Amino acid sequence: MIVFLTGSAAVAFGQSGPVVRPIEPGRQVRLTAAGTPVSRYQWYRNGQPVAGATRVSYTATMPGIYTVVAFNGGDACASDHSDPVILEPAPVTGLRGTDMAVFKTADAHQVLAGQTLSYLLTVTNNGPAGAMDIVVTDILPPELEFEGLPPASAGAASYNPGERKVTWLLPVLQARQSATLKVMTRVAKAGNIENTAVVTATQPDSVAANNRSTHRLNVMPLFIPNAFTANNDGRNDRFRIIGLERYPENELTIFNRWGQVIFQQKQYQQKWDANGLDAGTYVYILRVRDAAGDWQVFKGHVVVLR
Repeated sequence: MIVFLTGSAAVAFGQSGPVVRPIEPGRQVRLTAAGTPVSRYQWYRNGQPVAGATRVSYTATMPGIYTVVAFNGGDACASDHSDPVILEPAPVTGLRGTDMAVFKTADAHQVLAGQTLSYLLTVTNNGPAGAMDIVVTDILPPELEFEGLPPASAGAASYNPGERKVTWLLPVLQARQSATLKVMTRVAKAGNIENTAVVTATQPDSVAANNRSTHRLNVMPLFIPNAFTANNDGRNDRFRIIGLERYPENELTIFNRWGQVIFQQKQYQQKWDANGLDAGTYVYILRVRDAAGDWQVFKGHVVVLR
């Protein structure tokens, strides 16, 4: 998914890092999603969905970090969040200092306990001046286990196990420049995971509201096995999803390797045994309505053993 700006702003193709554009008070910037035709969109500002913003274009009137998700054929076919478009307040004449912003995203809309989850931290100097001695911190909550820190695009990052804290140091970041850092984790247990990144610098900051970015994720108490032995020995003969009884509104669809539907059931009864099918790998899509009434979608592979 490629996001670009129309109207008076330049198209952002080929630009490395997030797109950063100024927005003046009382003015508007039109954001448009470009890609294959889809059924609907959802625009986000600072990681939160914008109510009613479900069309291919959205007219922004406030500064913020904007992304978009595309849907094609229902919630099961949702794209990842687009690259962010950052609308910053237009510089004020005579303003000294700078405006540091941090934005945090995850590589998955929904995960389960035991699965990996990586965060991407994007720090941007909105200007007007360069910034020095930038520090980005991110304290991992108990629900997450630290997995690793690939090299940042700029600066250096480290992890303190005792404090469960990621610290990312950038000696300098010029105006209009951005840098990124990936934080790799594993989900230790189900529950509401809230994770916040904070950025500071030595220069005065003109916009404190974007110095923090919080990502929230509700990990449902489900366990979906990646294999079962359909050999009729009375043990592990069926595809059983542990915890599914908590969510009676659900739908399971199984596909073969050619993409053909071989099993589908609403309110899955835990009885699919791959009867008449060869041993091998199959694809599943599980849709579950959570306690808030939202549909969550899980996709993966299950191996049938004989």
